[in-house]
Amino acid sequence: MTTCCVALSLGLSACKTTERTIQVSTPEVPKSMLVCGDENSPTDDGIPAAPQQPYDQKAVAAYIVLLKAVIRECHGNKDAVEELLNEYQLKAVELAKAKQ
Repeated sequence: MTTCCVALSLGLSACKTTERTIQVSTPEVPKSMLVCGDENSPTDDGIPAAPQQPYDQKAVAAYIVLLKAVIRECHGNKDAVEELLNEYQLKAVELAKAKQ
């Protein structure tokens, strides 16, 4: 609840009380943003195309390095989303306690 007072030029004061409503909504995060694969079972999203046949050792090694980089990036993004969701939940709890 916020109270605002305005002093009038005649030395009188007029006070107005306003009530604010805070509504907390839960963010909707697609499950694909919270799931990453690993070298053995990558997810379908964002997987680089496999090297062209005939396979040689250099192409396969380059693909493995690229695949690991994509998976590391996915885990970094997933961790960032989870951190934001955790911060959101902490703030929502703080707001709920402050309302009481």
